[in-house]
Amino acid sequence: GLPKRIVGNLPTSAMQFILRAQMKRGHAQDPSLHSAEFSNINYFLGCYEKPALAFEFLEQYLGVERFDKIMHSLYDKWEFKHPGPDDVIAHFNKESGEDLSWFFDGFIYSSDEVNYKISNIKQEGENYKIKIKNTGDVNAPFPITAYKKGTAVETKWYDSVESSDVVDFPNGDYDYFVVDSSYTMLDWNMDNNYKKSKGINMPKIGYATGFDRMDKKQLYLLPALGYNVNDGFMAGLHLNNLSLPYPRLKFVANTMYGFNSQKIVGTALLQYDQVVHKGALQRVSYKLGSKQFSLGQDLGLENRADYGTITPSVTFHLMHGEGSLWTSKVELKNTFVRFSNVDKFGDAGETTADNIYTKAIYDIQHASVLAPFEASFSAEYANYENVFPEERLQSVRLD
Repeated sequence: GLPKRIVGNLPTSAMQFILRAQMKRGHAQDPSLHSAEFSNINYFLGCYEKPALAFEFLEQYLGVERFDKIMHSLYDKWEFKHPGPDDVIAHFNKESGEDLSWFFDGFIYSSDEVNYKISNIKQEGENYKIKIKNTGDVNAPFPITAYKKGTAVETKWYDSVESSDVVDFPNGDYDYFVVDSSYTMLDWNMDNNYKKSKGINMPKIGYATGFDRMDKKQLYLLPALGYNVNDGFMAGLHLNNLSLPYPRLKFVANTMYGFNSQKIVGTALLQYDQVVHKGALQRVSYKLGSKQFSLGQDLGLENRADYGTITPSVTFHLMHGEGSLWTSKVELKNTFVRFSNVDKFGDAGETTADNIYTKAIYDIQHASVLAPFEASFSAEYANYENVFPEERLQSVRLD
């Protein structure tokens, strides 16, 4: 197993942590699939971990006594027989006196996402008014737990919310509220399940990286060091929000000072991953990258110049059928490059050159242990300006 010093810092069990990582990446699979259709990691997570957590959540919803009674009567009825899935569903519906299709359809027979969010809390009369938003695909009942000094004080269950609703929670001396405090609801985004009764949730500063916790939105710092011919030795600060498992909205920024150029330089990347699961399309990644550095010595310029880039891109991640070892992606990106303060002739004149590079990339791979395969194809169109001599050029490149 994992070392205790690591597991001890996890907000959930190690298996729950891995399952949430798969859900955040959009890689979770329907537990009802045939075993041959699961990927290697999802064979355990989909067949065992996810159903176990789902039934633990159902046990919490029904109550231990009702759940145990249903399970005992199911065993008594089908002892030495072979009940099918429909028999189990019918038995749970009959013995609970409820329509539990929300559970079986949403948790067992699909890979749909659960994502409840506490968007606002205010105190009115004898109740807290808690605004709940459902930004996922599953409409399921949910619990809200009130805490005081880190101890659970009261838990109340509520009917499913389709999009948005305000629920009442009895007044009390509470510090904060949590949706699904036991982490069994399979909510992929626990970051928005926590909210203070008063005030705002301030991010906490950490070092390098850490585990994602609903009560501690983290920003991470590191020293940033670098070197290039033009800026010389560079030193500054690295900032990111890369808690583990990585959030779908992530950023990384390196801000440094170049001691040769005496300028602020660096890089930045903002990325959002949207899980889609529509036909062959698994997810879409939107990125915006930028960088700013100096140049000059490496080009033989008399005076140092600057260049900056902005690169927006979108990547489509494709599936090739459930359980397939084939994966592929299509990336489309534009890179805008600006060269500025370029003194071509050593006089006071300046030249600014704006270049545009448009690129399409197709990657495909087969993740077989015995016969792995990977290939990449790309096409690039460039519209750029030469500084020496000054002229506008175009080019096409295929790889």
